[in-house]
Amino acid sequence: MAFTPKQQHWIWYEDDAVEPVSSIAPEILKMISRANRIFRLRLTIAETGGTGGSGAITLGYSYDNINFTAFGPAADWNYAPGKGTDGNTTTTYKTSDGTTHGLYHTTGTRSETWSASQILEMDIAATLVSNGPCGYVYYFQASIAGVAVPLNGGQFPPKAQMLLAGPSGGPSPTGGGSSYDEDPQNEWISSLRSPDLKGDNWATLGKRIVAPWGLQAEFDALLLKNRAEGASMEHSCKRALRDLQLEYDLEYDADAPTTIRTLDRFKDGDDVIPMTDEMTKEG
Repeated sequence: MAFTPKQQHWIWYEDDAVEPVSSIAPEILKMISRANRIFRLRLTIAETGGTGGSGAITLGYSYDNINFTAFGPAADWNYAPGKGTDGNTTTTYKTSDGTTHGLYHTTGTRSETWSASQILEMDIAATLVSNGPCGYVYYFQASIAGVAVPLNGGQFPPKAQMLLAGPSGGPSPTGGGSSYDEDPQNEWISSLRSPDLKGDNWATLGKRIVAPWGLQAEFDALLLKNRAEGASMEHSCKRALRDLQLEYDLEYDADAPTTIRTLDRFKDGDDVIPMTDEMTKEG
C-alpha cells in the first residue's frame, strides 16, 4: 500500500519548557483555557499503509469539524514561537501511543518523515491570534504536504475552547452561531448522538474517559456485566461510566458524556437505572 498517515492521539500543554511539563487537559480531552497565550499541541500521526513517507506539517482549524481554515497571521489561529526550537527533535513522549519522536513546529514549514508503521509524535506551538473569537469550540486537523490527514478509526480530533471575550469587531460567541457552546456539555452530547459512534466505539470512548483514574479494568468489567444483562453497547457504556462516577466520586471533564444532568435518559439520581426495551436496542 501507499504511504497512509492517520491522525491519532493528542494532548494540550502549557508552553512552560522546551519539553512542556504542565498539561492543560488529559489526553484526548478538549482544552478549555484563556486566550492570548502560546499552547503546545502534542499530536500523533500513524503510518498505516506499511510504506514510509514525508511532508511538511501544517494545521487547520474549524468551527464545525467540516470546513477547515489554514493557520496564518490573518486567521483566527497561527503558529507561535514556543520554547521548543523549530525543527529540533522532541525527547519525551506525552501521548500514550507515540513510538517515534517527531519535531518541534513553530512555523508550519517543517517536514516530518515516517518509516513504515511508525506512530510519530510531534509538538506544534499554536496561539489564538488577536482577531480570533473566544467562546467557540475549535477543531484541529493536520495536513502533510497540503493533504489533510484523516482520523484513524475511533479517534477524535483535537479540540479547544477559549474563555476570554473576543475583541470588538470580531464575531460574537453569542451571535447565534451553532458552533458556540453555551453549555460545554452540549458539544459532547452532540458528538455522542452521531450515527458514526456505534458498537465498539462506545467501549473505546468509555475507557478513554476513565483512563486518568486508571479504572479501565473496572470499566471493562461493568461493561461486560451490563451487556450480559441485555443492554445495548451504548447504554452499557453509559451505565458503567455512571456507576464508576458514583462509586469513586469521580469528577469527569466538562466534555465527558456522563455528567448525569446532561443525559436525558439518566436523570434518576443515585438509583440504579432499570433496563427497558429501549436500552436493549443496538444503536
